[in-house]
Amino acid sequence: MKEQRKLQRLMELSDLRKRQENLKAQVFANAQRHVQTAESEKSQLEHWQQVLISESTVGAGDRIDAVHQRARQEYERFLAGRIVEQDVVIHELREIAEEKREEMQESVKQRRMMETLADHSRKSVDLEVKRLERLELDETASVRAALRRASLE
Repeated sequence: MKEQRKLQRLMELSDLRKRQENLKAQVFANAQRHVQTAESEKSQLEHWQQVLISESTVGAGDRIDAVHQRARQEYERFLAGRIVEQDVVIHELREIAEEKREEMQESVKQRRMMETLADHSRKSVDLEVKRLERLELDETASVRAALRRASLE
């Protein structure tokens, strides 16, 4: 039947859409992991920057080693620069993750649409099968009635 072939194609497309949705969900999850990793790296950089700043403070009466202090300041500036760079990386990764999320949502919509079409097609096939069964039963009943009438005559 034509409707059954259509239903089979729709079911195959629905399965394909499910696989695509799963792949896009994996890509999205991977993008989120990249964001989390970058945020963790930034957090570590900020921690080391705070440790360095706290160690750089000099108490009253303490001697200051100028060379050592300059090296700490340069390293603190380096860390500050890395934190700014990491912010840029995080921003870019978040944008990528958002794109992947939107792609995944679109894939979900397409899968649901295919499932709805397959469901409608399935109902249509069921109705056609029931109609054909009714016709067959009606024909069988007509033949039996005709045979009964013929045997009664």
